[in-house]
Amino acid sequence: MKALLSLALLLFAILPKAQQTIELCEDYKNTFTYYSSSNVVGTWLWTVGEDTLSRANTVTITWDTPGSYEIVADFESGCPVNPRKYWVHVIECTESAIYFPNAFTPNGDGTNDRWGPKGVGIVKIKWTIFDRWGLEVYKSESMNDWWDGSFRSGEYYVQNDVYIYKAEWVGINGVTGSTVGHVVLIR
Repeated sequence: MKALLSLALLLFAILPKAQQTIELCEDYKNTFTYYSSSNVVGTWLWTVGEDTLSRANTVTITWDTPGSYEIVADFESGCPVNPRKYWVHVIECTESAIYFPNAFTPNGDGTNDRWGPKGVGIVKIKWTIFDRWGLEVYKSESMNDWWDGSFRSGEYYVQNDVYIYKAEWVGINGVTGSTVGHVVLIR
């Protein structure tokens, strides 16, 4: 693991900073059109490595292989123009991860006052909180819309207790998940 981290840090140090990072995930856009930024009339030469891709003022590229690529737009005719370079890093789809804290303290002190799922790479989620008798207390379809310990959107605040949550989600890589758990509310 230490060797992989060292290799990653070395690559980060020697590779140019990406101007665009593309993840190769299912249902994600991986075709882009790049434009020249000059209003000079003439013929452009768009290349990636040894491959000539276009001689127009635009080029459309579909990225399908991970790696670091330099797109070069060079002006071939007319007045000389410095080549434009653009770095693209294409990476495999990252894994999604989600977790649900097991307690929170909605007491208005500004720390841990709201509760909800935390994670990365979650593209769709539905989650619901129930009291111990099965009454729905809170419902959301967002990773960012968290429960503040109230019932019916602030009508009144619920008591200290253990609440049940149920959640279903879809990750960035298309993997679905679901869980049922509990959260302790302490004021």
